Order: sequence, then C-alpha cells, then structure tokens
Amino acid sequence: MDRDCGGRASQRQLRQPHGHRQPALHRAGVGHDLGHDRGNRSGSFLHQLTQVACGSFAFNLDVTAGTTYLIEATDEIDGGGTLVLNLVRGHDSVVRPVKSFAVKIGVGQTSVTKKVKVKVTNADIDETVGHTIGLSAGYDCPINIISVQPDFDLVTPGVQSTTVVRGGKSAKAVMELLITSAGITTPNHFSPVRCFVELSVDAGGAPIGGDVSNDDWLFYVDITDFND
Repeated sequence: MDRDCGGRASQRQLRQPHGHRQPALHRAGVGHDLGHDRGNRSGSFLHQLTQVACGSFAFNLDVTAGTTYLIEATDEIDGGGTLVLNLVRGHDSVVRPVKSFAVKIGVGQTSVTKKVKVKVTNADIDETVGHTIGLSAGYDCPINIISVQPDFDLVTPGVQSTTVVRGGKSAKAVMELLITSAGITTPNHFSPVRCFVELSVDAGGAPIGGDVSNDDWLFYVDITDFND
C-alpha cells in the first residue's frame, strides 16, 4: 500500500520482476540442496496500470503475441508525479532432452569418463540478433560425477557456459562425467548405483519468459562397478 501526493492510501496494480533464477542441486561445488526455486520465474505481462501515486491513469501497450514481458518500475515518484516504467522482454530458452544411460567400471579400471552432448534452443523465433543462453548441470549421487560443466566452446580454455543463439536456432554444449570406482559400491551387477543429472538453462541474467517447464531436464546414470 502506497501514499499518493495527498497522503491518501492507494494501491498499485503493478507486477515487479523477480531476480535471476538460481539453479538447483550441486552447482560448481555448492552443497546438497535439492530444493527447486521456481518462484523466481517470470509470468504474464500486465497490460494496464491503474491508480498510481499522485493521481490515476491507465495505459495499453501493443506487444508481440505469445511473448512474455515484465514491467520494472521505480518506487519513488518524482515531484511532477511521474512514474518511471521500463518494458523488459522475457527470453524463452529451452534445454533439449538427453537420454539416460548406464556405465560399467570394468575389473581393474579405476574410473570411466563419459562425454555428454546437450542441445539448447532459442524459442523466441522472431529474434534476429538472438539472446544469451546459459547452461548449468547439477547432480544427485554419492560422489561428484560432473568433472566438467557444459561447455559451448571446447577450443577456448576454460568452461564457456553461455552462448548467444539466434531465434529459432540451437547450440550444442559438451559436459564431462567422471565416475570413479573408489566412490561407488555396488553389491552385484544386478544392483547398480542410480544417479541423476539435472540440466538447467537461463537467459544469461536477463528475465526468463515462455514456458518455464522446459528450462530443466533430468536424466539418469546407472553405475555398476565390477571391482566390488
């Protein structure tokens, strides 16, 4: 509840954007937090604003159908009674499905390395320049099986976890899993250790739009150690 210029209480019908979504699970050495924070995702765009401080007005905007927009507004109203608004487009990024698979650590082997390809797509098909897509991976397993986070550029040293993708186009990243025999115990070859990896995309710090259910993908890794 705010106060207008005359000191009377008034309400603003205004949607404030939430902060950047933080990935769940293990992120670059972060602890075992398996909670999902979907409260920071963007929602629908408010087409009309009414009853702002220092008076009332309403407006309508022509926006692209099927596109998510956010309104950012200053809480402070200047002396002239002007409310400052910024229209921000929410970007729609999608991570494509990855198949689950099994890994066997043979007798005498100490570890197995597995490279996994991950595809992401810019679902804002009308974007010619495109937007930044970030990709990260988390895991639930007795050991850290992610040795290298998803990398969009294997030539450049270090992990390039973001890339710019044009509207309607896709890009591929490669992540590396390292499964060690010392960290896995399986009673027999009929009872593997089942781990899962979760992939998550974001808009590189920009607001997230579209259907947020396709921002994440989870796949399983069955591990059998024949050294046990």
